[in-house]
Amino acid sequence: MDPGTIQFRCTVEPQDPETRRFAWHFVISVPSGGLLLRTNALDFNAPTEGYVSAFEDSETQTSPQWRGGLRAGFFVKFGTPPRYGRIEVEFVPQRVEFYKASALHLKYRVNPSGSRNLEADPAKMLETIPSHYLRTGLPGK
Repeated sequence: MDPGTIQFRCTVEPQDPETRRFAWHFVISVPSGGLLLRTNALDFNAPTEGYVSAFEDSETQTSPQWRGGLRAGFFVKFGTPPRYGRIEVEFVPQRVEFYKASALHLKYRVNPSGSRNLEADPAKMLETIPSHYLRTGLPGK
């Protein structure tokens, strides 16, 4: 398996027609490294220790504080020698009769040098956002 592989797995149970709630389970894992939940969005220096191979979250249909998804940020470490990165995950489970597909939104940065410094350098960005997305949010409009 490629050392940069990140795996995602989810399950979503049928929706309760009265409460419109459903149970869901989400797993993110890095088989050749690990994840560390970020607690400060402004922390750009990846730690060297404390990583776990997988992070799991779930929700039951009857939970009093039911959440309709997950939004979290992680430091990621993989490979030998280690490479460090940041990943932001938003998991939006769906389980209604007319729309049965869940969504996964990712933002990530990896420092290919092996440095734990993960602050973005705009001069070294590989991809830019097309100007028409910045103006309207929709292509061609």
